[in-house]
Amino acid sequence: MNRSQKDEENQRSIQLVLLLCYLMYTIGLAIAAVTRGWEMWTIPVMFLGVAISWSLYSTGHFEFRFRIYIYAGFISLATFFYGTHSDALYHSALIIVLAMLLFSLTEDKASLRILFVTYLMLIAYHLLLIILKREDSGNFFSSITLLNLLAVMVSNRVAGYVCEILSASRGVSDDLERQLGEMKQKSEDFMANVSHELRTPINVVIGLSSILIKDEKVDRKKADLNAIQNAGRRLFGRIEDILDYTEIDTDSITISDDEYHISSIINDVVTEYRETYGQTAPELVVDMCANIPARMAGDALKIKRIIRHVVTNAAKFTDENGCIFLKVFTRKKNYGVNLCIEVTDTGIGMSEEELRRVTAAAYQADSGRSRRVEGIGLGLSIVYGFVKEMGGFVHIKSEKKKGTKVSISIPQKVIDDKPSVVVDRSAKITAACYLKTSKYRSPAIREYYIAMLRSSFNDLGMPFNFVTELDALKSLVDTGNITHIFTAEEEYSEQKKYIEFIGRDIDIVVSVSPDFRIPRDSNATFVRKPVFSHSLVSAINRKLALWEFDPEVSGKRLTFEGVKALVVDDEEMNLIVAKGILAGYGMDVTLVRGGMEALHECEKTRFDVIFMDHMMPDVDGVEAMKLIRKHYGTDDHTMIIAFTANAVSGVREMFMKEGFDEFIAKPIESSELERVLKKILPSTMWQYKAIEQSEDYEYSFSDIDTSIAERFTVLDASEGIRLCRGNEGFFGEVLEEFMRDSEEVMAELQACYEKKDWTNYRIILNGLKLSARIIGAEELSREAQEIERAAAEKWDAYIIANHDSIEKRIEEVNADISRVYGGNAS
Repeated sequence: MNRSQKDEENQRSIQLVLLLCYLMYTIGLAIAAVTRGWEMWTIPVMFLGVAISWSLYSTGHFEFRFRIYIYAGFISLATFFYGTHSDALYHSALIIVLAMLLFSLTEDKASLRILFVTYLMLIAYHLLLIILKREDSGNFFSSITLLNLLAVMVSNRVAGYVCEILSASRGVSDDLERQLGEMKQKSEDFMANVSHELRTPINVVIGLSSILIKDEKVDRKKADLNAIQNAGRRLFGRIEDILDYTEIDTDSITISDDEYHISSIINDVVTEYRETYGQTAPELVVDMCANIPARMAGDALKIKRIIRHVVTNAAKFTDENGCIFLKVFTRKKNYGVNLCIEVTDTGIGMSEEELRRVTAAAYQADSGRSRRVEGIGLGLSIVYGFVKEMGGFVHIKSEKKKGTKVSISIPQKVIDDKPSVVVDRSAKITAACYLKTSKYRSPAIREYYIAMLRSSFNDLGMPFNFVTELDALKSLVDTGNITHIFTAEEEYSEQKKYIEFIGRDIDIVVSVSPDFRIPRDSNATFVRKPVFSHSLVSAINRKLALWEFDPEVSGKRLTFEGVKALVVDDEEMNLIVAKGILAGYGMDVTLVRGGMEALHECEKTRFDVIFMDHMMPDVDGVEAMKLIRKHYGTDDHTMIIAFTANAVSGVREMFMKEGFDEFIAKPIESSELERVLKKILPSTMWQYKAIEQSEDYEYSFSDIDTSIAERFTVLDASEGIRLCRGNEGFFGEVLEEFMRDSEEVMAELQACYEKKDWTNYRIILNGLKLSARIIGAEELSREAQEIERAAAEKWDAYIIANHDSIEKRIEEVNADISRVYGGNAS
């Protein structure tokens, strides 16, 4: 509720109090008039005043101030009528005093004057009657009359003072609210800057490590690179948690309302689970109701984070022999559906006290005895905040040493109420499941798998036979009625010959672990665990196999060959990362470092997709996008993606509202990049292609030539070469690019410095900081970062004192490069 709404609500409350008191006062006067035989014609007049006052309150006619004057006028008339009677004069003073105190709440002194003048008129009226000898003067000229007059005068001053205090308090409140609003805006700006500053280097860590992993052939080095990438992703997750929690704490969350498919969200969650925990994870069993509406509208990103947090939290406190059961279903409502998410684990559980604390604040229950506790204890707080903001609820039930169950319900709109998972020709399918439940140590795993399979096949309307012994499976096969068999990796490996044999006539679907190697020319279809209804049905429909999830294991990968991509970013390092990732998909990638340069490039070439950074000097990403749209025309089908490290709540909605086709946050997540590109590009522009064993790579990671690295004195060349994918030739190209651009960078910095244009000065320093870091110029990078912070705070004195130092640092770096490479870095 904003300030004007609060004021209006407060005014309505004050009027309501005044009018209720006025109504009771009028009723009392009417009763007094009847019992004492006063003028009866005044009664309808008084109630007419009440009716007019209530109608003004209901309709809201006139300003608040004028309505108060009208109320005060009617009350004064009623009081004057009451006070004109000699036996009621003394009591009228009390009524005036009470009315003044009530009207002081309006902060309007004029209404007090109306009441005060009314009492003076009463005194004058009775004096006139005494002069005309129509009233006895004995009682009038008494101490009581003097005390009443004094009480009215004092009440008038006190009520006026109350008005002044309330008015002053309102002014202070307005100032405080304005300051809080400014602080909130600064906080939001700070969070946007923090998001950008932290995500950018993490983008490099995750992006370059991803490129290096694809190129690396040595297992030991590949394991090290995977460790680096996982550490980057973990840090990225912590930053996301801090940003989310801050938005919840400052009440600055923005909930989007986009169309999404729940099966895509579940697939992303289980894929992340596999990559994060691998073989050491507790078994994750996913039961997604097949009848969930195919398309719903809501905040898909926050729903995914909610599920991820709850599943991750369960994994932290469940050992590798335990189980996590994720159940997702919907309940129909008149507004759409309630999306229900239930996560049950067999972990260590919580006591009532721990449960109370974990739902009240950032707290990790029993973290000292957990198996793999990590994180900063914000997961459930974020879940509560997100769910509350979306109008849902969270319920947690837990018992020590028996596990925990988290139940979540979130209202969602329905776009398409058709089932999210549909089997082709389901009437012609008779399925059998061969699963040796005795292999599971935990009874819960057996129960959850059986429940998941029964639920999935019942939802799909397919006949289903569950067997645990090979002889029972053979008996079913011999009947000739079985069309599909579902089994797991262990059962397949033990009976491979038999299963492959019957696979010539029966469709075989096998769930396998992440490191399982698919045998060549197999008759089976393989899906990776954790499996759920979507992956099972896709395998049945022959639309999905393991290679869509795991190109390394299956030998197939997603490609966008021939797609022309333009990447617009003012930071050289981000361009290098983006080109390495996009080129890995077979795209024809063009790189530019500014909005106007992008427009000029679009005049020469028509691109299929454009990745546009937001924070750039001169022309920012939004303006550049609009210029390109205008240049290409309304019939153009070029997709423009907002590509930025600023990913705080509401940013995606802002970019989409501005006219972007999609949004991708840095650092680049391959699954998110592929999802977005497959969504916005025609299906003719992408395909899954077999990876040839002889496929060459542009760069290979090899041992660094320490003799070259040791020749530098200013640069930490060993780190620079590592960041350049371990290739000295590539490192030389980057050094050459740095030397070539450094003169232009200094000229731009100098121009901004002379104009005191600290906004663009800061943006240029940001690019310089990251470019210096990638070539190993740590001192230059550190100094650029410090001055960049000063520019963000417009700290002129610090900038002026250190500006010349930047130029000296760049000259030192260029001299070091020239000395080693003899003036030719390439």
